Formats: sequence, C-alpha cells, structure tokens
Amino acid sequence: MGWYALDWSTRGRGLPSDGYCTDRLGRKVAMHITWLALVISVALESAASNWLYWLFAKLIAGAGLGMMQATYPMYIAEQSPTPIRGLLTTSYMIWYVIAQIFGPLALRQLSISDPYNFKIPIYTQWGMLGVLLIINVFLPESPWWLVQKGRINQAEKVLATTHKGVPGYDTKHELSIIVATVQHEDLIFKGTNFWRLFIAFWPKAMQQLCGQSYFFELAGNAAPFTVTIILAVCQLAGVATTSVISDQWGRRWLTLGLFGSGAIAILAIGILGSFDYTESSLGSALVFFACVSNYGVIGGASIAYSYVAEIPSQRLRSRTASVALMGSFCLGLTFNYTVPLMLKRQADSTASFGATGIISWIIGWWCLPEIARRTPAEIDEMFEHKVAPRKFRKHLTEVQMFLEDHPMAGRIYLRIRAIRPAK
Repeated sequence: MGWYALDWSTRGRGLPSDGYCTDRLGRKVAMHITWLALVISVALESAASNWLYWLFAKLIAGAGLGMMQATYPMYIAEQSPTPIRGLLTTSYMIWYVIAQIFGPLALRQLSISDPYNFKIPIYTQWGMLGVLLIINVFLPESPWWLVQKGRINQAEKVLATTHKGVPGYDTKHELSIIVATVQHEDLIFKGTNFWRLFIAFWPKAMQQLCGQSYFFELAGNAAPFTVTIILAVCQLAGVATTSVISDQWGRRWLTLGLFGSGAIAILAIGILGSFDYTESSLGSALVFFACVSNYGVIGGASIAYSYVAEIPSQRLRSRTASVALMGSFCLGLTFNYTVPLMLKRQADSTASFGATGIISWIIGWWCLPEIARRTPAEIDEMFEHKVAPRKFRKHLTEVQMFLEDHPMAGRIYLRIRAIRPAK
C-alpha cells in the first residue's frame, strides 16, 4: 500500500512543474523532460541494492509519469485532425492497459524460470525508453503553442508538413483559425475558465468515485492470476471500444454509459458481498460484475483524457490539464489509504462506491458537454455564450452559420471535420 500511495503522491507533484514547462518551454521540451525523468528513475532501479535506491527511483518515476499523463494527451489533441481526435486521444489509454496484461504475464513467467532475478523486468524498460526517445526527436512542436508564442511562421511550416498531401487542406486558412482562437490570457479559477476546469476534472473524478474491484483474494477464486488477466482483457476491450466509436457516437453519452455501467456493477458486487462471498460459485458472479465494472470504468477513463485535453482554452490548456489531473490524483491517494480499511467490510465498501458512482453520474449528466467533432473555436464559442453542456451537441455555432453562407469555405471545413453542417 505504501509504494502505491507514493506513486500517486509523486505523480501529483510532477504536474505543477509540467504545467510550467509545457507553457513556457513548449510541448516538445516537456516531453524530453518527461523522458529524462523516466531515464533517471530506471537507472536508479537498475542500480538498486536496497530500499533507499528504490525509494528515490519511485519518487522520480512518479513525477515523470504524472508529467506524461498531462503532456501527451494534450499534445495529441492539439495535433490531431478533428474527425479522429477522439480516436487518437483515447488511444493513449490503450498502451496503459496493454501493460496491465503483459506486465503480470512477464512477471509470472519469470517467477517460474528465475524467481530471484528481479532485475530482468527493470532492464526491459531501457528498450522502451529508447523507442520513446526516437519518437520524441522526430515529433514536431505543437502549432497551437507556436502561435501562442507568436511564432507564426514556424506554426505554418508544422501545419504544412503534418498535413502534406491532404486534399482541400488550406494551411493559411487553418492557421488563421488557430490565431483567432488563441485569445488573451485569463485566470484559471475565474468565471468560464473555472467552469471549464471543473468539466475537465469531472470525468477523471468519476473514474475514482466509481471505484475498482479489490476482492479477488476474498472472493474464493482459486486462480487470482487468471482473474487479473481476464479483468485486464476487459479493460483493453473497453478502451478499444471507446477509441473506435467515440468520434461517431460522441463523448458525452459514451462517458455516461460506461461509468454508469461500472457504478451499477460495483453496486451489484456490494449487494452480493452481503452474502458468503468466499464460496466459489458466488465468487464467479463477483468476477463477472468485476469484468463489467472494469470494462465500464477503464473505458470511461480513456475518454476522460479527451475532456482533459479538449475542454480547456488554448492559453490555459496545460495549466488546466495539470490542475484537473492533480485533483484526480488527490482522490486516488485518498482511496489508496481508505480502501484497505474499507475492505474489512467488503459489502459496505463496494456498496459505497456504487453510491458515489451513481451520484457522480448524475453530476456528469448535468455538466458534461458533447465535444466530438467540434473544433477548438466552436468549443470556445459555446462556452463564451454560456450554452448549457447538455445542449452542445445540437447547438448551431457562428462558425457553422458562416460556413453555410460561404459554400467554398464550407466544403473545405467539411473535409476537415467530416460531418454535415447542422440545419
């Protein structure tokens, strides 16, 4: 429990410095700093011979992972074409879930072949860090950040390079939209910006409030490793589903549906836990509802990064993302200490997560907007006009009305956005 709590707390500590780096130094520099933090942590782990080395390694690794969670989804959202922005943003979670499958598999195999050689899994991280460095070197800087810093010519070159060969794409027209969208700086905890901060934070809060299942040892299942792999596969299925359909179905109802199913499943686990859940037959039922819970909660968590990356205004995007994720980490750290105590009364703990999950769903229904296939300019406009989040999907923006009055610009816009204009 202590190491897990340390991980959550150090992730939160890495976010403030990341907000500064991404704003002042750029998205690409922040990604290099993230990589450097991970390299230092792996180097310490590789040389670890006592718990003190491991402590410092975990401190640095947690900060690096926190910076990564704040930087990469934001960079993906700024670079992605509007029609597939949801697919690319949620794909960040796919790799996280894949690690939940291959990590236990590798450790189980090592426990059979060479159980005392704990350094082998650590050394494998060097290969992944090498691949990450190569990718970071060739990635271009975000054109949104370049425009924000007044580097218009560099931003135009990035747009021309990343959209080379796209039919109907007008680099100067798209650049003018970015310039018009980047407005004056404002306070993050004031007015509309604070409202946008809360919306960016809430899906990640729903992930924590809907809870996770910690009952494997208590459920009477004879193969906890098998159960862990099954649940990880359910998580992967949930993330893959949201990645594929979030742009077509939209973010709002997909988020509410997934978290809602997770909350109901957790509540069902709490009800079943009132009985003798150490019996294998009842344990199998608990595993089924745990699969539903993991599918829903982790699937919803992948969309949460879309809200973190897309909801904030451009000038406050990095700071808003950092604060929103920091709030989520605080909730995670709180549950890390309280859940082990709650597990002494299994039914009560899962039932309470079911209740908090349903309450968070109700708040989410009220505050989560539909942002699928909306450009940053449209999102800014709807917030400035104080459109109710529940009405975002059908709201006709001034951008759309302008394009309807100018067919040629509209055809270019629709090639980019890949949807028909609202009537």
